[in-house]
Amino acid sequence: MALTLEVWDGSSWIDKTGSCVSLRRQIRSNGLEELDGELIEDAVSVGQEIRLKEEDQIVFEGVVYEVDRRHRGRDVERCGFKAYDYLIKYDRHVVYRLYQTGTKAGEIIKDLAGLEDEVDVSNVDDGDSLLSPWEIQNENALDVMKSVARGVNYWLRMKPGKILYFKPKQIGSIMATIDDSIILDAEYSEDRWKLKNRVIYIGANGEVLADVSEGAGDLPVVVHDPFLTSKEEAERRAKIRLALNKEYGRSLRVTIHQRDFKDLGIDLGDTCSINLPSVGLENEKMVLLGIEYDPKSLHYRLEFGGRKELLEDWLDEKIGGDIARRFGKAMTLPEQTSTLAYSLDKIARIQADQKHVIYVNKPPLTLYNAQNIILNSDGEAELASGATEGSFEAQVLPPSELFVNWIKSEWIAEKNDGEISAEFLNSDGESLGQIFDAYDTQFYRFRKWPQGYGLFTYRNASGFAVERASISDKRMGILHAYCLKLTPDTIGSDGEIHYPRSLPSAERHYDGSGSITYYPDKVVIDTAGSGDFWGYNDTGSALFFKRKNAQEIVCKVIDGDSKYKRLLMLRGSLASNSKFLAILFDGDKSHLTLCWRTSDGAKAEWLGENTGSAWNGTLPFYLKFKYEDGVWKAYWSPDGSTWNYIGERSIDGLNYIGICSTQHGDGKAIYYPSIWLDGVEYPIGAGLNLDLSWAKWLRLYLYADHEDDVTIKIRLYQDTDNYFEGSLVVKAKEWRKYEISMDSLSQVGSPSPSNINWISIISPYPILIDSDHVFLPAVRELMRAKFTLKRDSPDDSSPKLKLVKVIWREGA
Repeated sequence: MALTLEVWDGSSWIDKTGSCVSLRRQIRSNGLEELDGELIEDAVSVGQEIRLKEEDQIVFEGVVYEVDRRHRGRDVERCGFKAYDYLIKYDRHVVYRLYQTGTKAGEIIKDLAGLEDEVDVSNVDDGDSLLSPWEIQNENALDVMKSVARGVNYWLRMKPGKILYFKPKQIGSIMATIDDSIILDAEYSEDRWKLKNRVIYIGANGEVLADVSEGAGDLPVVVHDPFLTSKEEAERRAKIRLALNKEYGRSLRVTIHQRDFKDLGIDLGDTCSINLPSVGLENEKMVLLGIEYDPKSLHYRLEFGGRKELLEDWLDEKIGGDIARRFGKAMTLPEQTSTLAYSLDKIARIQADQKHVIYVNKPPLTLYNAQNIILNSDGEAELASGATEGSFEAQVLPPSELFVNWIKSEWIAEKNDGEISAEFLNSDGESLGQIFDAYDTQFYRFRKWPQGYGLFTYRNASGFAVERASISDKRMGILHAYCLKLTPDTIGSDGEIHYPRSLPSAERHYDGSGSITYYPDKVVIDTAGSGDFWGYNDTGSALFFKRKNAQEIVCKVIDGDSKYKRLLMLRGSLASNSKFLAILFDGDKSHLTLCWRTSDGAKAEWLGENTGSAWNGTLPFYLKFKYEDGVWKAYWSPDGSTWNYIGERSIDGLNYIGICSTQHGDGKAIYYPSIWLDGVEYPIGAGLNLDLSWAKWLRLYLYADHEDDVTIKIRLYQDTDNYFEGSLVVKAKEWRKYEISMDSLSQVGSPSPSNINWISIISPYPILIDSDHVFLPAVRELMRAKFTLKRDSPDDSSPKLKLVKVIWREGA
């Protein structure tokens, strides 16, 4: 299906399809339609109108709302963008509105829709009426419209052509059937705490005004409203709450192919019959609440029946009161008020205004741990009479719990006939940094990573790779507007994210020579010696990845020199004598064939000359291993879709994937910088190459989006087999700051803190992640600035310290 991406330049629509390298479209029942993409060597601007067409039919029309332009190293210029449908134009404030009792919900939507020109409101239904006057002052129009829609349980959408839809959410006639014949994968979750099937309203004087249920009615929720007297109104509210509970209580997510979705002909709000016995659903009626489309994979991700409760929803009800009485005067229950105040108190302490605090030690200086140091008549520090060396410390402990990080220290010194050095120590006496000539350099900046405040998590989802999980930028941060959300593919099973966006890998040059060079568009593996994968022990070069139980592995070979022969490999371990199975060229490169070592230390074998599958010289080409019928089968393809069978072998315990090179000399192979595991593309990169030997602490701000506390793991990889690991328990439904001592991390293999290439976070349940600086030399603890003064002779004029400053950051 042909896709066309266009932006409006003020006079005409400009085609951006050729420069677009990624695109994702998603719709949610509780939000706006969204289009995310990335352009290379091209750009769009915030505020530009944008549209997406499928076969000349407009499927998305909106406004670019966020742009992220970057140019890193040798990479091409990139422009990431996020666009929303035209509803985003109502992200503006309404100065004043007064809606009288009896005003229909649809009338409010139509009135606010008039803030924009040429909006078609013919599809806006009336809905329920206000029960009392509603005064709006300086409120966001979009928030008011979404609040109205949620209060009456209606859909709110803006379709292409500026057609505004405001329709009731309800179970209707079955529009389609979802069964095993069309799904690629399915995930069903049910939260019995939220899945309330009975709603009871208790009004004035404790009278039960409404009791509405579905099914067994064995999971009730009781709502108290001491001002409510109408049984009809209570029943109306109870029915709305019961409908909303369905959205919160259970969720089915399925992935289907684009052609199957088009054949179904369904849209948001349509009712489908779900027949998926494998996840416990048989002929269940469920409403389509979310659509996500990835044009690159041609897959649709559909969400039926519900969603997890979000922090905004929780806060919204806590502040606004009963969801179902949005058109009345909201009353906050006492128990809600106390809970909210407790939670928001913690948030307020974290989100305090940012400021730099300066500790100044000025004459007469305060000296700690002074040795051979005195104060002269001006109150400055100098060597005692007759001493050739001495030292003292300036110390400070930040008094406020709003402390964020140490920034720098400054001082004023006189060298005279001596020399001065400075060293910074924590409370345990560990060195955090040193200046050997503290006269020529009269300041010290404390190290931190990343340098930019919050760069690790702020709108950085595209910088992460995922395994058995998804990652997204969410406007729910505690320090910033945006944070990351990690959601496992299967709730309860570990999902993992890696930074940067590449798989942890391990280089091996078994004969001690060779190199692996990373480029934006390729990875070059050069044996640069006499290495080979043959005999009893291997001597070649390769880049290895953990297989992680993938049943299908694909790589793309771009080119190579005259001597490259060994290509895609499966391997038991990284030992030089490990068993393996590899695709290789035969002697004259007329065929792609197989070689193997059946057990560790055995002699390698191969199918022989002119075996396997004939190769016609096509470049680039694809290679694939697939585990089928208890054996590994090998294939090659000129285009990634038409596969030619090479051969097969039955070898168990192959835990690694390798892309390699070599014949009997210095072969060089060039690969596309990604591999595909079970159909999912994983980039290949060089890693961070971080020296964290200076770091003493790791700090993150975390929120477990789950009913119970969640145990997560954090890993710092040197390579696939060598990493540091720490575990911590994240508090449920509450933002907290977590600081982990680097010394407390356990070691797997023999990692070096001076060579960290990937940062990984693993969680079995959804979590939110925010940050300021992830790695720090010290936290809120005693900081000791130690100055050492020296001179060659007691007769020489002493060096002097006149003033010392230590500066740190407080607040968010």
